[in-house]
Amino acid sequence: MQQLTTHSLLKETPQLLNRVIGQLFDDEPIKATTHHEVTLLTPQPAKQRQLFIDQAIKRSYTVTLQVIPASKEGFAENVKGRLKKLGSQRYLLVNQDVNYILSFDQIRYIAHL
Repeated sequence: MQQLTTHSLLKETPQLLNRVIGQLFDDEPIKATTHHEVTLLTPQPAKQRQLFIDQAIKRSYTVTLQVIPASKEGFAENVKGRLKKLGSQRYLLVNQDVNYILSFDQIRYIAHL
C-alpha cells in the first residue's frame, strides 16, 4: 500500500507542477486572499504633509505613512520606515522588508513614531 501511494504521488507531481507554474504565468494576476482592511485616516493638508516629510527626512525619523497605490487595483496601506528624497515630489521609504518609491500625491497621512 505504501508503494502505491508513493507511486501515485510521483505520477501526479508533473501535473501539479504544470498547474502551479501555469498560474504564475497567466495574464490575469492571482488575487490575494489574505488582504486586510486598513482604516482610512483623514488626509492631511498638502502643506502639513510637506512640512512633516521635510522634517522626517532632515531628522531621519522613522515614520508611519498611509499610502494610496498608483493603480486602482490596489488598496491603501500603512507602512513604516525612513524617508529619503529622490527628486522633485518623489520619495523612497526604506523599510527592513520592502522599499517603496512614492510620489507626494500617494502619501495620504504621515506620523512620527
